Amino acid sequence: GATFKANPSFSGATFNADTHFERAIFNANTHFERAIFNANTSFERAIFNTDIFFWDATFNADIFFWNATFNADANFWGATFNANTSFERATFKDDTSFSGAAFNADTSFWGATFNRSAPPTGIPRKLVDDETGLPKGARWARCNDKDEVIEAGSPEPDKPSDAAGSS
Repeated sequence: GATFKANPSFSGATFNADTHFERAIFNANTHFERAIFNANTSFERAIFNTDIFFWDATFNADIFFWNATFNADANFWGATFNANTSFERATFKDDTSFSGAAFNADTSFWGATFNRSAPPTGIPRKLVDDETGLPKGARWARCNDKDEVIEAGSPEPDKPSDAAGSS
């Protein structure tokens, strides 16, 4: 995959053909604000080492974040997901927000991992497991001060923040 080093901006872009960011490495803040995805898009095994912004992005075709790693803030504020959406086995190590996001088709967070010290916010109630406060199928993890996962799949259901699963 490609490596992005200098604040790439895809803000306002329209993607009309299948788009592949598989195994891409993002080493600078990356912007997809108001981007429109009209064809299938894959971020499979992508690594986001800095903040990623999908503010008000629209996904009109399937979107895949399988095994993606978010090492910094992941911002999906106001994003609209109109087709199948998969965050399966994705790892979120820092703040993650879906505030104002709309999920209008099948959505899966199966096997996704969220850092206990940075619970996700804004996930629509219909996707949240009431016992864990996480998206259904996701699990908690603990990370050390280097953001390395040191404990994954913690079984105890808890809600480390009232913000988890809020809209």
